Amino acid sequence: MNTSTRQTVNQRRLTNFAVENSHQNGKLGEKWKKWLQNWSGGVTLSLCLSALAATQVQAATYSFTKIADTKSYPWQSISTPVMNDSGTVAFLVNLRETQNISRYNILYTSNGNQLTEIGNSGTISSSIYSVEGINNNGTIVLRAGAFPGILTISQNGFITRIASSSFGGGGSQVVSQPRLNDLEEVVYLYWAAVGNINNIILTRPNPSNSIHSVYIASAALLSSSPPNNTRFIGDLGPFDINNNSEVVFAATSRQDGTRAIYTSSGGSVSRLVETSAGQSDALYINDSGDVALSTGYTISLFHRATGIWNVIFKASGQYRGLGVPAFNNNAKLAFSATLALGETGIYTGADPVKDKVIASGDTLFGSTVKSVRFSRQGLNNKDQIVFQAELTDGTQGVFLAEPVSDVTSEQEPQIPLPEEAFTISKVVDDVDFLLTNPAIDGNTIVFNISQGIYKISDGVLSMIADKNTAIPGSNLTFSRFFAPVIESGNVVFGASGSNSSAFTEGIYIQRGETLSVVVDNNTPIPGGGGRKFSSLGIYALDRGNVAFRDFNQQGIYLSHDRTLELIADRNTPIPGGTGNFSSFGDVALSGDRVVFSTGGQGQFGVYQSRDGSLEVVADTNTNIPGGVGNFTGFSNPGIDGDNIVFGGSGANSQQGIYIRRDGVLKLLVDNNTKVPGGRRTFDSFSNPVIKGDIVAFAGNVDNIPIGIYIYKGNTLLKVVDFNHRLDGKKLSYLSLGRDALNNSGSATFTARFTDGSRGIYRADLITQP
Repeated sequence: MNTSTRQTVNQRRLTNFAVENSHQNGKLGEKWKKWLQNWSGGVTLSLCLSALAATQVQAATYSFTKIADTKSYPWQSISTPVMNDSGTVAFLVNLRETQNISRYNILYTSNGNQLTEIGNSGTISSSIYSVEGINNNGTIVLRAGAFPGILTISQNGFITRIASSSFGGGGSQVVSQPRLNDLEEVVYLYWAAVGNINNIILTRPNPSNSIHSVYIASAALLSSSPPNNTRFIGDLGPFDINNNSEVVFAATSRQDGTRAIYTSSGGSVSRLVETSAGQSDALYINDSGDVALSTGYTISLFHRATGIWNVIFKASGQYRGLGVPAFNNNAKLAFSATLALGETGIYTGADPVKDKVIASGDTLFGSTVKSVRFSRQGLNNKDQIVFQAELTDGTQGVFLAEPVSDVTSEQEPQIPLPEEAFTISKVVDDVDFLLTNPAIDGNTIVFNISQGIYKISDGVLSMIADKNTAIPGSNLTFSRFFAPVIESGNVVFGASGSNSSAFTEGIYIQRGETLSVVVDNNTPIPGGGGRKFSSLGIYALDRGNVAFRDFNQQGIYLSHDRTLELIADRNTPIPGGTGNFSSFGDVALSGDRVVFSTGGQGQFGVYQSRDGSLEVVADTNTNIPGGVGNFTGFSNPGIDGDNIVFGGSGANSQQGIYIRRDGVLKLLVDNNTKVPGGRRTFDSFSNPVIKGDIVAFAGNVDNIPIGIYIYKGNTLLKVVDFNHRLDGKKLSYLSLGRDALNNSGSATFTARFTDGSRGIYRADLITQP
């Protein structure tokens, strides 16, 4: 049964990449072993990537696919759909009154080509209340039953009842707001009349297919409610869970009465930031640990790599109010909103014209859009968007919007640049595992996936640590891994491990064949009065020394010759400023120099520790080179010798990458810089990396990462962008890591493709005769 119809400026095939991983039936382990045995070292692909490219990607254009509608089927109504990364969509329909009432609520899925009935109110439950989500294994989580409980339905139709609601005086209990991840874990809110207690509960399947429950947080709704030993009071939530079993939630502390956002991982709860978020607001966490909060009028983003919260969108001007947003692993947002003139639609940014996906009044499949409905799982990691729309002819339908990135146009010639070229070679690729965070040192590249940390040196793949590796100084094995860095053969990475009674997290280093602890949550903080580190992250490596940041305690530290030193914390005065530091961002290291971004009392900046003293590299009193006014924000500092690079921002959306060389602060690129080979200018940047006189960065247009670029000497060069195909495949996403350059100027990056595959690639500069 073909139910898919396409409306687009150019006919394009709907990607149907089927994710088959299953953590319950052991397929994941089999795929993992096969991947280790058959990984691809890759064939060198030589591309002459001239800065005189003739085409440019046009952003903010969408093609639309009709998944199903009430005109084609005997349906009265269709619910708001949810979608996974393969483009599989799940939704409920109600039959018209003339149809079989015993099958009134019917659950369907569609991959864009085939419509499949999963079950109905006769086979699943007496009633199906709502479809809450679908994961990449094809499992669907529902609220169903006369008193809505929570259940899941696997791809093969197996039903698991997670929790039930009941009503009966003082014994009432209500379960709601289920969130499902790819590990088949479900986190939900449980309220019990006895004690008037709210709980956030995480369930995960056991090998016996039974359900194991873990209490993430408990809160008494009234301070006088028993038990009075709960850590929190009042409402719990909103909350979310990612594919690393990390839960984020909002709660009010019983101890000091402040409301804040917390994360829970492996039994450890860490406080991120104070907030006024209420239970009706929306909270999200992606697999990188980035957190988004929507309050109905603002959307804020906590970027784990910088540790800084920013309000990225406010409902003002042309926007009157925000509806439900969705948030993906690319840190991209899509949201429903109402404009001041009454138009309702789905948008991806602050400009309701440029950033519009679909809105009332638009034409869609021969009719006019009357209204749209969008869910928190309406955006997937391929940036596809699914929504329900009601048309003016009375039709309701489910539609898929895909970004069109292959619309090209003639471009004006650019100022001639030297004929630089890069040889691009595939290091490793795979479909089933998320290859991320490559770092390079000479001819060795290290990277991580969910299973562990690996390196490839001269074509040979080896394991540094995986889930069978014993954690140094602990009785546990590793269960979660973070981005590795490498220098002079030493590899540093973050990781954690846990079981039902213990949790360990830390930063670890492999020197030769020996794996040891740099710092973990059993390590006392220097000058910390007996306190120990917790929530460790963001680290840099040079000459065997490691600089790092502690999220929870808010400080920058250095392990120098295996001795810990404090660089700065909340008791450290801001050089050239007022008061002490209050928050810290990224950190970089070169020799004995530590560079970090931070702020305090609104005085943000980039600072350098050298010879035991702190100095300002740039702060909010510093004029923007080539710009207007002073800096207002900073991110991603890097250092190599005396040269320091960082991302900076200013008033009126100024964005750029700046370098301090020989003590002089200079502009490298900003949002007045033309994209090599195009007529558009960059609008933002990410992850600048420096080695010698070379700076690499990812450049964005319309908030989409369109390419990776290198600034060499005084020349801006394109390494790869969305106009190029690697191994004959079309790119959908590019990412540059924090340690992505070696001393020869070779770069490594992650590429994702429209067919769902992923790979790590290496770009080597070809020396011209």
